[in-house]
Order: sequence, then structure tokens, then C-alpha cells
Amino acid sequence: MPATTTYPCPDGTPFHVQWVRPGDENDNWGLNNEHNPKPWSPMGVALEDAGRPGHARCYTEADVEPLPVFRYSLFVNGYQYRLRAPATPEILAGYAAFRAAHGGGIRGPWDEFCEPRMRQAVADIAASAPDARVVDLAVVYLYGWHQTFTASGAFRGSILGLIQPLAEAYGPQAMLVAQELAQGGANATLAIDEEIEALAEMVRSDRRIAAALDAPGWPAFRERAQGDSGGTAFVERLDEFLGRHALRSTSWDLMDPTWGERPETVLDLIRSLARQETGSPVERAQQSSAKQAVRLAELGEKLPPEKLEQARRLVSELDGYVHVREGRAYWQMTIAGAMRHALLRIGGRLKDAGAIDEADDIFFLLPEEADAAQPGDLRVVAASRRAEWERWRAITPPDFVGAPPAVAPGVPPAAIAGELRGLAASRGKVTARARIVSDSLDVHLLGDGEVLVCVMTTPAWTPMFAIAGAVVTETGTPESHPAIASREYGIPCVVGVRGATKLIPDGAMVEVDGEAGTVRVLA
Repeated sequence: MPATTTYPCPDGTPFHVQWVRPGDENDNWGLNNEHNPKPWSPMGVALEDAGRPGHARCYTEADVEPLPVFRYSLFVNGYQYRLRAPATPEILAGYAAFRAAHGGGIRGPWDEFCEPRMRQAVADIAASAPDARVVDLAVVYLYGWHQTFTASGAFRGSILGLIQPLAEAYGPQAMLVAQELAQGGANATLAIDEEIEALAEMVRSDRRIAAALDAPGWPAFRERAQGDSGGTAFVERLDEFLGRHALRSTSWDLMDPTWGERPETVLDLIRSLARQETGSPVERAQQSSAKQAVRLAELGEKLPPEKLEQARRLVSELDGYVHVREGRAYWQMTIAGAMRHALLRIGGRLKDAGAIDEADDIFFLLPEEADAAQPGDLRVVAASRRAEWERWRAITPPDFVGAPPAVAPGVPPAAIAGELRGLAASRGKVTARARIVSDSLDVHLLGDGEVLVCVMTTPAWTPMFAIAGAVVTETGTPESHPAIASREYGIPCVVGVRGATKLIPDGAMVEVDGEAGTVRVLA
């Protein structure tokens, strides 16, 4: 019988961890609240095990070992914990060879190797039939998903190596400077933002389209917008955009809807952007690249010759860093959406057979239950698991399990009254009203120039960065999505401010210092 350890949740709820693999209890496992702040559904958890052959095939084809953080996950009550352990020199050497086989930089492994395999995995899942076996889909899903982690390994050694020559000159800000040296360039998120901005510009230039956007709901909007040639052109362009990005999920969670399921999400983004002139995404990208050039020129004043040469070589290796990171994020959202739709098709078949009440009850089954030749009546078990999932959604789990981390996770609030501390992620200082936003669907809550305060963002949130004056998140690092997006949009950002959505009152005036990594609540 595997050993079990019980930890207290912040509210005192017992959190029982059953150790499946010998020795796991001696490692440090950190809560992955950066990507999955809420528990996974039972199906989502089970896919990780069912898809292990796809996971193994991904790394075998690339002839690399997975980074420790991506080797496997520990799930407790649906919450995902990842191993906190550094990559060994041997593992990083394997990724260096992988880079060398594809041009020496980090773009080649992604463009030539990982992205084509991810595209094919998405296409295979999207084309699956309602009678497809979940276990087969899981293998394709994990194979595709881990292409993005293989690409991550390809740049991990370079970004870690760049921090070393910067450490003496920049101290604690070495990580931020390394990220600034790697910023800029065209990427998948920027391309989508450009398209949404172009749609917003059509709204600004035509009052009738703007009036149609006030109609409640997607059907009412379409009916009202198609009353004239301008509205018809707008709807056609929007339909074409949604057709290409219908599978894009709003998060990494299979429970969350895609843009195809909820096109109102895109309408809300367009409506919010149309309220003000936000500037061209292309211009912002040019400004980002200019900032990178300034930071690169500064190295000559900061570093001795031998470290300067090393830093410049590593910066050259990191050419395309944002392109790869945002490409990874786009395809993660897309394969999650494709897998969600595939599961819903299977769920629809099970509903028609009377096994479950609704198609989305599939997320509360296990692969072997969904794949059974005679599934039987699964309504009670699905309802029971859904209720348990809902219960744990309302509970905050421990930050870590297993061995304690060398340094306690997160940064506690400073002693100065009204000041919260996090990690510096994008420079600049802004004083504005804070707006607490819990979901990308709530873009309408964010006013022009307000401070976006949330747990974490995904690529689906990025158009909000054109509206926000600054960004504050509860989780993340200087290389997480909100940090990268903020630097590209040229707005201050502080990440890792624990409890920010609870400690900062909605509507309060705050001062965000993206260089100091502080947030001050003023009133």
C-alpha cells in the first residue's frame, strides 16, 4: 500500500497525498498554479497516464530526456504538482545537440521539428469520430502537448546560461534583463492581436457595426450587423477569423470553452478594444525590438569583455525566443480545444446511449469507462465526481507537498503598510485604478488604463494588455505569459504577488512599479 502524507490546506482542510512512486515523498513538488490554478477534472487527470506512450514517443524522436519538471506530474484532489528540480548538465547537453541538429538556435527545433508534429496531432484529434477510443486520443494528445515542452528544453540552457554573465552586474534583476534581451519579434499571439485590432478598427469607423455590437448575444448581433454592406463585411471577416481559430481554448483546462463554442468572447474583446485607440500591434512590436536593442547596447558598459562575448553569443542563440514561447502557447491552447471537442463528441454519443445526462459529463469519467463496449449507466458516478470536483475548486491547496522547498514559494507582503511585493516582470511605473478580473470572458470589466489584477493570464487574455495600464498577477515568473506579454506591450507588470486578488480591493487606486516588483494600495 503506497504511503500517504497529510498536509493542511490554508483553511485547515486535510490534504491527503498518496505517493504512487517510491521516493516521490522525498522530492519537492510545487503547485502548478501558474497554468492550472483550479483542479483538473477526473478525465483530465487520467489522460496523463493513458497518454504516456505519446509522451515517451515525443522525447524518443527528439533524442532528448524530458526536463524534470515535465517528466510526470503528481495530482492530488485534481490539483497538479510539478517536480521542482534543476535540469542536469547531461539533460541540457542533449538539448544543445537537438538545437545543433536544427540550425544551432532555438527557432529551428520549433519550426522544423516540434510545430509540424503538433499541427499533425491537432489535425488528427480534430478529425476523430464520436466512436474514437479515448485512450487512443490521449496518446496523440500527450505526444502533441509535449512537443511544446521539447521546444522549451531547447531554449532552457540558453536562458539559464545568459543569466550567469549578467548576475554580477545586475544582481537580482539578472533574470528580468535576460528576458528583456530575448524580447521582440513576430509571434503567433501578435498575429492574432493584429487581426482583432483590425476588426476593432472596423467598429470604430462604422457606427452601425458599433450599434450592432450592443445587441445581446451572438445570434442577435449577427442579425443586426448584416443589415448593411459594412456590417456584412464585418461579419464575414469575423467568421473567417473564428473559423481559423475555433479550436483556441481560453485556458489550458479542458473544462474551459473554445472561441468556436463561445464567439461572444471575441466580440467582447473587439468591443472593448473599439472603445479607445489602442495603437497598432505592429508598432508595439517595433517598440519592443527597439528596447531589446537598447538593452543589448547597454551590455558593453556593464560587462567585462569575456562576459560580454558570452552574453552576446547566448542572446544570438535566443533569437526567436518570443516567437517560440508564444507559438508553444498558441498550440497548447489549440490542442486543448481540439481534445475538448473530441471528448464532447464522445460524450454526445454516450448521452444518446443513456450512459450520461450531458455531453460534458465525459470529463467526470475515466478513459476505460468511456471506451467500454457496454458503458452502462454512468450518471451517478459522473455526478458524484463532479460534486467532489466542485468541492475542491472552492479550497486552496498547499503550495507544495513532499520535501520543503529550499526557499519558501512566493514573496510575502512587505512590512511597509499598503505595499505588496512580487517579482519584477516589466519595467515602468503606473498609478491607476485596480480591476480584479477572474476570467478572460470578463474583458468588459477592464477600463482603459486600469490595472489588470488576476491570478494568471493565458494567450486568450493578451488583447486586454492593449487596454490595461499595468498588470499584476498572483502567480508566475519573469518568463511567464503575463510578463512576456507586458514587455511586448510596453506596460509595467509585477508577477507572483501572492493573494493579490484578495489583498487589492477592486477599484482601489494602486501604484505598480514593474522594476521594483512592488504594488502599493493608495486608496
